[in-house]
Amino acid sequence: MKKSLLISVLISAFSGLIVACTPSRPVGTPIPPTPPVATPVTAPKPVQTLSPEDIAWQKIVEAAKKEGKVSLYSFSMTGDIGRDIKKAFEEAYGINVEITTGVGAILMERIKSERAAKKPIADTYDTAPGFVITAKKSGLTQPSENLPVLADKNIWRMPPHDGERNVWGIYASQRPPQINTNLVKPGDEPKSYAEMITPKWSGKIVIAPPLSDPSVIYLYVAGKKYGFLNDDYFRQLGKQNLKIVPTVRDVVSSLARSEASLTPAYSASVAAALIAEGAPVRSIDAAEGVTVGWGTAIAIAKDGPHPNAANVFLNWLFSKQGQEVYGKGVKTLPIRNDLPFYGPAAAYVEAKKTLALELADLEEVSRLQTGQIVDKLLGLEVK
Repeated sequence: MKKSLLISVLISAFSGLIVACTPSRPVGTPIPPTPPVATPVTAPKPVQTLSPEDIAWQKIVEAAKKEGKVSLYSFSMTGDIGRDIKKAFEEAYGINVEITTGVGAILMERIKSERAAKKPIADTYDTAPGFVITAKKSGLTQPSENLPVLADKNIWRMPPHDGERNVWGIYASQRPPQINTNLVKPGDEPKSYAEMITPKWSGKIVIAPPLSDPSVIYLYVAGKKYGFLNDDYFRQLGKQNLKIVPTVRDVVSSLARSEASLTPAYSASVAAALIAEGAPVRSIDAAEGVTVGWGTAIAIAKDGPHPNAANVFLNWLFSKQGQEVYGKGVKTLPIRNDLPFYGPAAAYVEAKKTLALELADLEEVSRLQTGQIVDKLLGLEVK
């Protein structure tokens, strides 16, 4: 009892001490409110608005997916490269790809026939630039839309299209002289185009008719443009007991089989496939320079059945992914400057001088090819 009383007295005394030590507040002074706890403020996310161009492109992609298919008439997308392009594009867009391959001139005649019958099948057409330019002049092609891939003007090694978005160059084609390394020993190769018409190289040069392979026409146009070759040079070349093979691919095959020592100008990308397999073929420089222009060209076929899918395919083909797939498959130098040469080192030459051919030059190549002008200078039989 006494113990409980003592505890109560101590508690009372301690409480009084606390009250005495607490600062007094005048009577009637309001008790300040407890400060509110600050709630973190989240900044509103910026609303991303699409540009009119983006909206228009989205509509094209949606329409392409509804079309569900794109039909390619192609000289270049054969074998593995065709399968790789088909797989990559279908995975990207879910649009089926059908590829019909053949020689450029035959494919162009097929497009003409199908249009005449009012049953067009092709949506795009690719082959040598000369044939695609001819197709444009014949009304067989149409311009693309203003594709998103064109937004960055600084990614191109050379202009990707003709200024009208009608004819497009898929890659930059270097066409250097090439030799058989078993037959031509180091240091013994010709140092210039002029040396190729000397007796030393008589009977050792292979070419295809320029109507089939325009490489020699590229050299002719470059020679005229840069002033180092004339018509008489090609007359003299024609007297070199040339080995004439039927098609563009037969040229490098003939070199690889040691049937000839030299070709004066040839596509590095076409040669690259055999060189990669170990063929004894190598590109060489020439004192006058090495030509570079569009390799394969492509266009959208006029009034094709799947125009939206054709535009989506073209935009993809010139994207970094499309150029990489095509470049690795064809073993060539992409038209984009943010990608490297994909062929073996022996196929490509670090030329001391580049003989660049522009669109006007390629139109001249087309005129000369269809007119078989260089064939005649070489003394070849013309059709």
